[in-house]
Amino acid sequence: MNTGFEDRLRTELAAEQVLVPVDEHAVLTRGRASVRARRVGWTVLGVAILAVGIPMAALLARQPYVIAPLPSPTPSPNSSATVSMPAEILGSLTWRLSADTGAWAGTAPVITLAASGDRIQGNLGCGTYVGQIPQRGADWWVEARVATSHSCPYQTNARDNRYLEVLNAVTTFTRATDPDRLVLDGSGGALVFEASDLDGPTWTVTALDGKPLQDSGMTLVIDGARVRGSAFCVGFTADLARNGTKWSVTNVKDVPGTALPCPREASDRMNRYLGLLEQADHAELAGSGLTLSGPKGTVSFTRE
Repeated sequence: MNTGFEDRLRTELAAEQVLVPVDEHAVLTRGRASVRARRVGWTVLGVAILAVGIPMAALLARQPYVIAPLPSPTPSPNSSATVSMPAEILGSLTWRLSADTGAWAGTAPVITLAASGDRIQGNLGCGTYVGQIPQRGADWWVEARVATSHSCPYQTNARDNRYLEVLNAVTTFTRATDPDRLVLDGSGGALVFEASDLDGPTWTVTALDGKPLQDSGMTLVIDGARVRGSAFCVGFTADLARNGTKWSVTNVKDVPGTALPCPREASDRMNRYLGLLEQADHAELAGSGLTLSGPKGTVSFTRE
């Protein structure tokens, strides 16, 4: 609660102003002196920096700093290699691994090797493989790997792995004719091949059960452990097992999208052809002719 005393006290305090004298000249003089002192300090610091920096610059000018060059990267062993050897070594033939390679190689399923442009390709017991034969100067080597695979017995898979291991260690070759024979040799051992007259070409059906056919439109292509072709009304693929002249075609399937409308006669001929393929257990090659036979009949081909 306010009292009359407090009001009178406020009135007196407001009326009694306290004047403090200020010497303006003295204040300005001291301010100017302070500014001059700061300027002198910065000037001294700048001179000191120049005194140290100029000799250092002169020293660096006399002894320039050189950045050591980075060492050149070590070139890859294959960096200057060219790929040009497959045709020179393999020619245009398809080669079949021979039992002369050793007991481990066997003859079934068939392992093949062929040139395809500047690359190599072939069939394994459990699939297919691709690769190349790079060359640097007089030296060359093989780089091959599995391309496709399917399930198969352990022994067949182990044989495939050993084949690729030996193939990738090959560095020399010898080739003979009459008969065609190829030997690839290297640190892993030798691989012996025989020219395959069956693999690669297109075989055209010329007779069913001994009855000649003109322009049958039915074909067969043998590719290692697979066959494919046309049954006139549809394309087909199948699995092939062979050992010498022993022959077995299984798992015949139509190729999707290849079926054509066929007259009754052509359809009957197609079914007979595919049936003869599946029952054949013997293959006989004579010149440019191939005959597959079994307990239910024969189918004859000529090579295109």
